[in-house]
Amino acid sequence: MKEENISGTETDASNTQSDTSGKLKKSTKRVSKKVKSNKLSEHEVRKNHVVSEQKRREIIRMMYDDLVQIVPDLSQKENRSELAIYIKTANYLRWLYEKNQELRMRIQEKHGDDKEIPQELIWNLKGNT
Repeated sequence: MKEENISGTETDASNTQSDTSGKLKKSTKRVSKKVKSNKLSEHEVRKNHVVSEQKRREIIRMMYDDLVQIVPDLSQKENRSELAIYIKTANYLRWLYEKNQELRMRIQEKHGDDKEIPQELIWNLKGNT
């Protein structure tokens, strides 16, 4: 419920508080009347939305194409679903982590614990530190 106080400012009647003397105080919180001013027509807004969505989808397609180039199990020729790309990418990453661990172990065997492996070459799966 809105009320206008003496100064002409609108107040929210639900924001009344009582002070220590028991009198009710009304808060003088201004209520802004925001009018959405859209300079574009509804058609232009919809068109902009469609264009930005098309750009987003094109970027996603390009990223999938990048994964197909990087991940050996994926090929341009096969009918690839998002799920297949995710599964094969995850499998390839696990394989890379395993190979990294094997190579680090071979370095340790060859050079002993004297050889410190640079931190950027140590890959561990989360939870397998």
